[in-house]
Amino acid sequence: MVGVVSATTFSGNTIILNEGGAFIPDKAGLYATVSKTIIELITFDSKGNESTISPHNFSLIGKPSEEMAWSFYSKNSLKNKQVNVDMMKMVRLVEHMSGQKLIHLADLEGNELEATQQIEVTRLERNIQLLKKQNQLYQKTLEKLLKRVEVIENHSTP
Repeated sequence: MVGVVSATTFSGNTIILNEGGAFIPDKAGLYATVSKTIIELITFDSKGNESTISPHNFSLIGKPSEEMAWSFYSKNSLKNKQVNVDMMKMVRLVEHMSGQKLIHLADLEGNELEATQQIEVTRLERNIQLLKKQNQLYQKTLEKLLKRVEVIENHSTP
């Protein structure tokens, strides 16, 4: 039935799902389940993939770190607390520290996008800057050594 929604209850414009749903083979849908006393909304597809739906809320961060960024956002009204994590930025930092490619971006045909190449460019640019600084230190050291050699040669010349 297209366009028909069955739910445990409705409250205003909200569909309320009680815990107790489960994956159904060869179907796609949503169900609620209890995880550590919290009822979470789960989505599933006909291939058996099940995912907890997460928001793309950057309200505490300001803005996403990049175009395809996703976030974790949670709040607890009883504790008057909320948390917001830019997950894409966190994984990018892990990529940078580990040197491993963890995020794979592609167009809908599967062609790799430039964003992953840009990560490598950024890493190489940082390495170049570090090497330039090292080179400057070596040049200063070499200049000092050449001056010392000149002083030594001047003292030993009759």
